[in-house]
Amino acid sequence: MQQFLHAKQCRWQFLLTAFGLSEESLGFQCGKCDQCRKIDRGQPTIS
Repeated sequence: MQQFLHAKQCRWQFLLTAFGLSEESLGFQCGKCDQCRKIDRGQPTIS
């Protein structure tokens, strides 16, 4: 859970990888989660 909270990539990408779908997660961005919205706005992600 801590890794999910501190992840800098798309939350869905993290979940896909966590459930063994790493190939499908490559380059994936949902555009809806907090991390994707930060990337779209050019804001730095929290470490």
